[in-house]
Amino acid sequence: MYCDMETGSTCVQPKPGVSEEISIKSDEKEMWVGEAPGSPFDFNYKADSNQMSFLQLLSSKAEQTITFHCFNTFAYMNIRGNARKSLSFMAWNDLEIRHRGKSKYEVLKDSCASKSSSWGATVFKVNTDKPLRLPVVDLKLEDFGNPAQKFKIEVGQVCFS
Repeated sequence: MYCDMETGSTCVQPKPGVSEEISIKSDEKEMWVGEAPGSPFDFNYKADSNQMSFLQLLSSKAEQTITFHCFNTFAYMNIRGNARKSLSFMAWNDLEIRHRGKSKYEVLKDSCASKSSSWGATVFKVNTDKPLRLPVVDLKLEDFGNPAQKFKIEVGQVCFS
């Protein structure tokens, strides 16, 4: 944990910050990465649940950025500009954070829409005035199953203020 003196935020680092390369082979329509065969990646942070609870209770806002590195996989919009199969995130308090609805994220950059055979990235930002929602603890995707599809997850620090 560290204090960001510019913003007055207390930030907690993820461990690890970036996943290995992940490829999911399954016939399921959607899958949480933490429940994928072989559970290739778990979201963990450098603070225990008591520390996280105190930060949540003492804060009025929280924010976190998640970067989805994609190869032949889309993350937000597909090539036709449709977000129906976009990623969802599992909040700390078991709420699903989606592209629309009451609890939603914003997309800062989306170079996964072209679904190309070169690496791209989509950057998601969750900014909330309900600190109990963060940090993000899992990611659900709906575009997987093809052997040529792979991705990496880069978990940003979560900051409370």
